Amino acid sequence: MQTERHAALQAYAGWNQNLSESRTCASGGTAWLLAKHFIEDLNGVVYATGFTLAKTVSVIRAASLQDLEQTKGSRYVRSSFPANLYDQLKQDLQARLPVLFIGTPCQVAAVRSRWERFRNESGMTGGESGMTGGESGMTGNEDDSLLCADLLCHGAPPQTYLDAEIRHLIGNRPYTDVRFRGNDEHDYHLSIWNKESCIYSVKARKQPYLLAMLRGVTLMEGCYQCPFASPQRTGDITLGDYIGLDPSVRTKAGGHNISYISINTEKGRRVYETFLRAQPAFRSVERPLGERLSVRSSILEPAGRSPLRDKFLQRLPRLGFARAVRRTMRMEILKESAFYRTLHHWAHLVRKALRGGSNR
Repeated sequence: MQTERHAALQAYAGWNQNLSESRTCASGGTAWLLAKHFIEDLNGVVYATGFTLAKTVSVIRAASLQDLEQTKGSRYVRSSFPANLYDQLKQDLQARLPVLFIGTPCQVAAVRSRWERFRNESGMTGGESGMTGGESGMTGNEDDSLLCADLLCHGAPPQTYLDAEIRHLIGNRPYTDVRFRGNDEHDYHLSIWNKESCIYSVKARKQPYLLAMLRGVTLMEGCYQCPFASPQRTGDITLGDYIGLDPSVRTKAGGHNISYISINTEKGRRVYETFLRAQPAFRSVERPLGERLSVRSSILEPAGRSPLRDKFLQRLPRLGFARAVRRTMRMEILKESAFYRTLHHWAHLVRKALRGGSNR
């Protein structure tokens, strides 16, 4: 079944001004606050990716803020669907609960396709499955009480790669979370946590797993041909990093990470307006629709397939992930070092001086 897609109606830059809430969130903390709004203000439920007790990155159902804590931040790894996800989701929607699903565009497409199929097979109409409460921003005329927020996705490695990396880094030491983003000193780090204690944290340019993911070396193969990296979105709302934002807006944010938010449907618009009224700590600034589009990554084109990927795949069966990715990324990490950059700078100056001397 073809999932309907929508171009943005409006675009915003947004951030949570409450740093105690957004410290461990990716970008501006918009996904967290929107999810909090569904649980606290609308008495609904949220489905979003979290780090589970089984040490897997998976979509979880959150009906409380305690549940929702597991979903904070970005995990740069493929998120799986639990076996009972569709049954849980169907039960919540049949009960007319406000439901927010946050996921990658392909996950949103899968959820919407399955729900549409069920509604068609069961003969449900918008009035039977839809909400009637006006305060939610979703009315009885809506198809149903499901609001989807798709994420600007850079692609993801498989879970097995992350598992192997963690074993390499900390062995059998206990840990409770893995993070990659935050409004703190661990932003764009691979950090491993045991409750509130950070037991490992290294920035992207020095960390083989994270740098390989960001450079397009270790993604799932299908990510390089992703059909969802398009301005036509599967979600009612789209969330992501606001790359390309005017510096003046960043100054207003006072050092916060900032979310890109596009409103893609009328339902999304109504819910966003309700959300803004209910969450005074959230700052939202409307932006030109073309501003984020000027940076093509994730919104006009999928992640690029690195020339190093074939070398990595050749080494993987023989060396295992941890050794293969380190062998493959060794020169890339060296190039990111301060020593290499200084050396490269001075070499450039010497070549420039020699060229100048030969022209005299």
